[in-house]
Amino acid sequence: MKRNEKVGVVFDMDGTLMNSVPLLYSGMCAVFRHCSLESPPLVEYLCECAPPWMPFYERRGVRLSRKELFAIYNRASDTSEAEAFPDVEPTLDELCREGIPIGAVSSQREMVVAAYRARIPQLKNGAFVVGGVDDKAPAIREFCRKYCLPPSRVFVVGDFTSDMWDARRARGRGVGIIRGNGTRDALLAAGAYFCIETLESLPPMLGCIELPQ
Repeated sequence: MKRNEKVGVVFDMDGTLMNSVPLLYSGMCAVFRHCSLESPPLVEYLCECAPPWMPFYERRGVRLSRKELFAIYNRASDTSEAEAFPDVEPTLDELCREGIPIGAVSSQREMVVAAYRARIPQLKNGAFVVGGVDDKAPAIREFCRKYCLPPSRVFVVGDFTSDMWDARRARGRGVGIIRGNGTRDALLAAGAYFCIETLESLPPMLGCIELPQ
């Protein structure tokens, strides 16, 4: 990417900015334990659990109402105290210094997103943050409009394959973040433009990419 080429970056929150996936996975496992079923492995959860959520459980034998399921899930996965990964603040600082607009979009409950936001200085005070959405594509398009960017110049960073699907529906460029979870192939298959292991790899990658005019 040339220095004069304006781009933007939209981040998923759980598992991308916040170290919350172990808690989310615990919630999923609690649902399966409640139903006396074997829990799927973490990589299966990351690659196949997607909005509207219920089909993931139903295909694996869970027979609960949505209300019952999420009552169990939320009790076992209190993510409100999750902390940001150590690479988040320096990476977002670097992007901001480069003048790159940043934002965050999450399917997490809005009260939890507010707690996350309070732990990331760059997302306070008017930054573009949207929570409580199962389909992230409309929010990504809203980010594009806010910063007058074509979707092809907006990178959407996430750790679930559903994040890559949302990026594609918004016509943005998905960036898969792996964080040791072994999901590279699945993220690329879901449409990731490229993958990174940790967030600190993002600015150098953006610096060497040449986007079509």
